[in-house]
Amino acid sequence: MLITERFVMINFPKTGSSFAREAIRQCHWHTPTLRQRIGWRLGRPQRMFKDLLMKPYHFNKAFEERARPVAHGGVCQIPAEHRGKPIVTVVREPLARLVSLYEFRAWAQDPRPSLEEVKAAFPAFPDLSFADYFRMHLGIGYASAAPPGMRATVGPLTLHFIRLFAHDPLRTALALEDGMDLRRVYDQHFPRITFLRTERLNEELYRYLRGMGYPDRAVAFIRRKGKVNATGRSQERYFTPAMLEEYRWRERFFYQLFPDYLKALPAA
Repeated sequence: MLITERFVMINFPKTGSSFAREAIRQCHWHTPTLRQRIGWRLGRPQRMFKDLLMKPYHFNKAFEERARPVAHGGVCQIPAEHRGKPIVTVVREPLARLVSLYEFRAWAQDPRPSLEEVKAAFPAFPDLSFADYFRMHLGIGYASAAPPGMRATVGPLTLHFIRLFAHDPLRTALALEDGMDLRRVYDQHFPRITFLRTERLNEELYRYLRGMGYPDRAVAFIRRKGKVNATGRSQERYFTPAMLEEYRWRERFFYQLFPDYLKALPAA
């Protein structure tokens, strides 16, 4: 997570968070606060921001123990002294994000739940087609990541969203039930968060930072900044109609919160 003097940014993987972090880092060199300027004059320079690395929160504690510190800490891990700050993050159209996860291939280096179990289910691993990856992602990958006692079967994206953004991720995951509208109980589980969209990230990040008091001279470059850590596509079509239908149902709680992405789904 990125902590600045004005806000906290939670990094949602494969949404453009690398772009946002780099842009924020760059603009901070141009906008020292009065406190920082005084510190410099007294010979005590202060960091303009903190890019905190930590082991990500997992429902499966074995995953948490073997994880290395990364920049993807969640709301429940924000240090106490920064919890009153505004929170911002980036979300992405779910199908595009899933394709990006597949093409980025981090799953090939860290198979879940284990290399032995994945190879037993998919003997060709790590040479998986997208259809194989889809079944692994929603199958044994999801089953190993979900907490015991869940009353609703959901999808990996929904679980990841809860892990990153809920005040108490386990309580939120166990509260989900079929027929529930997550929008109606959102404030019981999540803080107020500004969600920037990957599809308009240059403009929305620029406007967010301007709204947070950053001068135009420090952030204007964001409007023309190129992508960071982007992955290409190896094929034209990834999802069959049956896959689309299953994914739409599995991630129904996420789509409740972001109905514009539901409207953008291709017909199954």
